[in-house]
Amino acid sequence: MILRRLTTSLKRQDWTALTLEFVLIVVGILLALSVDQWQSNQTNIKQEKIYVSRLLEEASSIKSKTESYLQLHTQIRDNALQLLERIENVEYCIDQAEEATERLLTFGDFPPPNFAFTSVNELIASGKMPLIRSDDLRLKSAQMVNYKDFLFLQWERYMVTKRTTDRDLYIQMGFTMSSNANRGVGEERKLLTGFSFKTLHNLCGNRETIADMGNVTYTQLVYVRYIERFLAEVNGYLADLQQYSTKIKTQ
Repeated sequence: MILRRLTTSLKRQDWTALTLEFVLIVVGILLALSVDQWQSNQTNIKQEKIYVSRLLEEASSIKSKTESYLQLHTQIRDNALQLLERIENVEYCIDQAEEATERLLTFGDFPPPNFAFTSVNELIASGKMPLIRSDDLRLKSAQMVNYKDFLFLQWERYMVTKRTTDRDLYIQMGFTMSSNANRGVGEERKLLTGFSFKTLHNLCGNRETIADMGNVTYTQLVYVRYIERFLAEVNGYLADLQQYSTKIKTQ
């Protein structure tokens, strides 16, 4: 229809009509493109809100897990410090064998950071990260993955020290199983009585062993600091997400 009018106007050399028809065509195309762009923007905004909501939920969960993780490693650190302070006391080593055994059995505890930024990794892998319109938030999300990976690498690094020291300590102190070790499983106190260190006195005053244990304790101190720093980053990231989520809710 439009093509026929243009052809007729051209034959008549009706330049005014021809110009008007051309303008109408251009305006129609621009309007159609604008509508398509608007619809695309609205779709992207909806997807962004969904992903921001997921990121917010994920960050909140990781914060809670990190707080528990920090509390656990803080307790492990404190136990290691207390044990290290007492092992030079001969009376403690000999007379408090049960407490010493309990502390020594947990000395090598070093659980890994079992949490991950799954939604952030999904956005990166799928190429949908640009849906998040905030440059700062996109950068911070990617950085959080790096912070978590760094924490895990430190855990792997320190586990080498932990495992080596544990093995040497248990050999030197004659870690063994008593006749009732298979009884009372599930009850920590009874379970501990099934094991003992036959040569626990080897630990007392042994400077080499004390130095090895000091190295493990120092490792634990450093790792707790890393967890604290990671938690601070998580808190900052969560605050940014909450602020941005509030901002886009009205859009």
